[in-house]
Amino acid sequence: MRDASTAPTPPGTGPATPDTARPAVTTPRPAEATRARTAVPAQPPGPQTGLRAGPHPGAERPGSPPTPRTPSSAPPPGEPAGEPATATERRFWALQHTAGHPAAALTFGRFHLTGPVDLPALAVALRAVRERHEGLRTAYTVRCGTLLAQVVDRPVEHEPLVLPSGTAPGDALRLLRAGPAPDATRADLLRWAVVPLPDGADLYLAVHHIAFDGASGEVLAADLAHAYAQALAGERPRPAPAPRHRAQPLAPARRTEHEAYWQHALAGLAELPDDGRGLTRRELLRDTLVQRSVRLGAAEAATLRERARSVAATPFAVLLAAYARALSALAGVRDFAVGTAVADRRAGTEQEVGCLFTMVPVPVRDPLAPDCVPRLWQAVVDCVLHAGLPLENIVRAAGAGRGRRMPLYQATFLLQNWPRHAHHAGPVTVRTVPVPPSAPQAEVLLELYDDGHGPVHGVLQAPSRSVWADRLTSLADRWHQEALLTAAGSGTCAPRPGP
Repeated sequence: MRDASTAPTPPGTGPATPDTARPAVTTPRPAEATRARTAVPAQPPGPQTGLRAGPHPGAERPGSPPTPRTPSSAPPPGEPAGEPATATERRFWALQHTAGHPAAALTFGRFHLTGPVDLPALAVALRAVRERHEGLRTAYTVRCGTLLAQVVDRPVEHEPLVLPSGTAPGDALRLLRAGPAPDATRADLLRWAVVPLPDGADLYLAVHHIAFDGASGEVLAADLAHAYAQALAGERPRPAPAPRHRAQPLAPARRTEHEAYWQHALAGLAELPDDGRGLTRRELLRDTLVQRSVRLGAAEAATLRERARSVAATPFAVLLAAYARALSALAGVRDFAVGTAVADRRAGTEQEVGCLFTMVPVPVRDPLAPDCVPRLWQAVVDCVLHAGLPLENIVRAAGAGRGRRMPLYQATFLLQNWPRHAHHAGPVTVRTVPVPPSAPQAEVLLELYDDGHGPVHGVLQAPSRSVWADRLTSLADRWHQEALLTAAGSGTCAPRPGP
């Protein structure tokens, strides 16, 4: 199964959570962020950085770009009022108003550029990519209780943040996060930073999650390389427009069918115990993270992939089964749900940059049984087939109510396994690099990266006040053990949880 995003969404009628970047970071205090930004030079230090500065033949220099119109409660006469936002966009819009700090809605992309980097040409290319993708220049506003999306011609511009050579990835992402908060009402969705490296540079993007998901990074890398090659040649890139994803409501008969499926599929599932901590969704969003790395070596991962083929499943199913087994053994719960992301890239949206995924709660029943993998894979397939119902409607269909905790599922599993190609731009090669979340996604999260050939690696994360924060080491060890046992086709050695 090819996952749509590193960015999961806590379920419920409330907003989705962020998927942003990097391990165990806390949100910088305003004063701390100010000191960090003023310490950054306007240009990279020394000629060894490999970045060329100065005007570029492909760059427009009309002076300050016009500020785009801020959508208001009533559009001016004769102008379109916008169109309804998608369910995923609605959740990330609400996130900014729930998390307590607007930067919580940011997600991050990292791109490694190998070869000589021309900063003005890179700026021209990045501007052209944003002009191509309507999702990166869409403004959002609420009118008459409905979130509307409207594409603007000239979104807000931000100058690149050029960081000193050798700046660590975590520091680069923290500085981007500490910058001005995104403003989706003005299509202010994107800002970027560059870190010079001996072999080229790392480009970091901070994007409002309403307009970007994990799979969008590969799309953007391909477009960026194409536009960058043109800019390096002194040409002005003029890529073809890529319209944004439009909301497509379910037909009434399909909605009824989906609701009936979810009512049946989620019946009788339990919440994972929290030992009385009672972490609310709002508290979860505002908490800091603790993190633990996990890894399967190349040989172990190869055995796991072969096991998936032998039972007509995918590595996703085997990795999810190992996670479910570990959770069940440590929490003492037999039947529960695990949230995962499902791509919402319909025909014609494969090359679109946007937030094109939805979250679904996968029912996990008796994961310690020997036939866990094929049963769990069938459950995943059924969930994908019924993923057209927005998550908030799944919550209502399941009768989860408005409890203080995350409804339906408290654990999330994500897998990034799409190909990461080398995109060529003249003498420069562009590749995407995975960026783990840097803000809470659930009470516990496992995110993995698999290129289909080498090792499988990733992170376990939990909010610092979650019961799982104290169990991450045990959970990481248990997941590794269960992954090996499941890949070998062996039963777990753990005792079954009680009824």
